[in-house]
Amino acid sequence: MVSISLQERLRWKSIVLKKEDKARKTASDILDTMSATSPAETIATVCVSYVISEVLSNFGSFFPKQDVNNWIVQQYGYQCVPGNVLYDVLDNYLIGNQNSIPTAYDALSSANQMVATVRLGSNIGHAVIILNIDDDNVMVRDPQKADLEPLPTNPHSWYLYSKSEIVHLYEASASN
Repeated sequence: MVSISLQERLRWKSIVLKKEDKARKTASDILDTMSATSPAETIATVCVSYVISEVLSNFGSFFPKQDVNNWIVQQYGYQCVPGNVLYDVLDNYLIGNQNSIPTAYDALSSANQMVATVRLGSNIGHAVIILNIDDDNVMVRDPQKADLEPLPTNPHSWYLYSKSEIVHLYEASASN
């Protein structure tokens, strides 16, 4: 049996408190950085890696989301992909280009996949895959939520947004 002295416990408690304080300051710094950018100009790294991995899978290629995430973290940091480099990140893995929002789109009748970011807050975007566009309605699939937070009432993680909530749009194709 290992015995831990009171001094070791206090030292450990001090280390934990310092780490918690540092984490709090880091989170605060990130929020300050995000609020200094234009609307939806920061997109969480994890959701971008989920979307890229799923689009590649839809095209018949397998590239683990963790590998995509590791590359993004190495290039841009852990917390977010700046909106001004999102298309560069997508271009690193996908063949496609920035696009404007079409008046209509149906993923089932298209050879291409549309990746978008939707505005979740004043300074935060979230990467998703567009399934359908009809008038002002945009139906999306959220691969991150489907994997991490599946709901019995929405097992495919489909959500409806308006066109005004779409910030970035990228049309990926299986080939040139």
